[in-house]
Amino acid sequence: MLKCMVFDMDGTLLDTERLAVQFWLDMAKEHGVDLPLEFVVGCCGRPRGDIVERYREHYPTLPVEEAMENRDQWWLEQTAKGLIHTKPGAVEVLSYLKERGLAVVIATSTPYARAVTELTELGLFPYLDGIVSGDMVAPGRGKPAPDIFLMAMEKMGYPPEECMVVEDSVSGCQGGIDSGAKTVMIPDQRQPEQDLREKLYRCLDSLHDLIPVVEELLGK
Repeated sequence: MLKCMVFDMDGTLLDTERLAVQFWLDMAKEHGVDLPLEFVVGCCGRPRGDIVERYREHYPTLPVEEAMENRDQWWLEQTAKGLIHTKPGAVEVLSYLKERGLAVVIATSTPYARAVTELTELGLFPYLDGIVSGDMVAPGRGKPAPDIFLMAMEKMGYPPEECMVVEDSVSGCQGGIDSGAKTVMIPDQRQPEQDLREKLYRCLDSLHDLIPVVEELLGK
């Protein structure tokens, strides 16, 4: 039976992916680099070290280390300005899950301190039972590796077969699938290819569509 929900944060519960993509496109434009949208989107959901290595390899003229250092402060400024919002249905879904007695844990590549700040500012923190962040995972073992999801499940005390991973990114979904948990994708910036779609438990249009899926698994 389903007992634990493991949520990604950015792009899944928080509407931040568009801001993140624009941050990188603006930075590239400032340095005169033609940065394809597909490349930026492909980095979404990945850990910081992986992002740095990808930019170093493909766009070595970009000051990616400096950008990563500045990005955390930039995010805090966006939060303070009220430019970061929850995804439609986020509060309703988390409230429903708590009422049904399911454990809810975040598994995010975002550093822990920033994750706590954003989730608190947006009113989601009280619905959570735990947070596992990218800085808790061994170097090189961030998404799409399953480690962060397995760590979140272990933190809650449930095996993968009693858990559901909810993700928006391709890399995150691959990690969820490899963890052994039922994995639901709610695409944000990028739709899954057919081979990934076939491995998903469900691919939904919005968080609102998640409640019937959970109800189905709970036998209601």
